[in-house]
Amino acid sequence: MLANDPNLFFRTGMENICVIFAARLIDAGPGTRWSSASPDTAIADFVHTLMGVGAGRDATPLSILGEHFQSAKTAGLSASDALKSSFVIACLSPSVVGMGQ
Repeated sequence: MLANDPNLFFRTGMENICVIFAARLIDAGPGTRWSSASPDTAIADFVHTLMGVGAGRDATPLSILGEHFQSAKTAGLSASDALKSSFVIACLSPSVVGMGQ
């Protein structure tokens, strides 16, 4: 499915959906898939599973999300909130939003 009218309302709606998913999926209790205790593992999974980027093309998205996570922590966010913010960026990537992954 392609987004046929990617306007401001679509973008805001997608951001809200990604924020809701982040709150429900990051540090979601025992057995959670994505934990702020292992941010590098979680970020790699965002890139490979959520965004669908293969191992040969993953250096840039891994770097961007890793740097965002560190910047968010430096700005005062908790590790959990920094990882949620990184998830939202991955969730809003063109490979997810544009193709409806």
